[in-house]
Amino acid sequence: MKSIKTKITSAFLFLSLILLNAQGELKSVEGYSPHIGTMVYMLEDLKHRITQQVKDLDQSQVDFLYDADANSIGSLVMHLVSTESYYQTATLMGREWTAEELAKFGVAGELNTKVRNILKGEPISHYLELWDEVREKTLRELKTKDDTCLHQISKRDLTTTISGTM
Repeated sequence: MKSIKTKITSAFLFLSLILLNAQGELKSVEGYSPHIGTMVYMLEDLKHRITQQVKDLDQSQVDFLYDADANSIGSLVMHLVSTESYYQTATLMGREWTAEELAKFGVAGELNTKVRNILKGEPISHYLELWDEVREKTLRELKTKDDTCLHQISKRDLTTTISGTM
């Protein structure tokens, strides 16, 4: 009896380790330099997992606020869109948002009561379509970069943070 328990326990632990490793696996996406490809994999994995969780939400779920200080799912997804758009523009394109980009994406750069009141009434598809639009541009810009770009960005951000200008 003990032998069967040991075998079942060992098999369960082995299977758990295999599944755990599969979840933590990072791959480099073809068509990009190695490190950028890995970043693209992570970006796409995150977007896919979030999209799968929210794509079928109805309007009341998209706008739901747990309490007065909470953010809705719609505003959180829009915050992801806004953040990606900002960093895409600043780091990959080396410029600030245009007035049009600011109006379209800037509203959710910061989440607060004002933003909570603005970001409601839109279906989840609205936010996901904006994310698709921003991601398409991010991927297009990343195809033009190589791994040295990541090191330059890291050094620039570290220097900016240390000098206190950030």
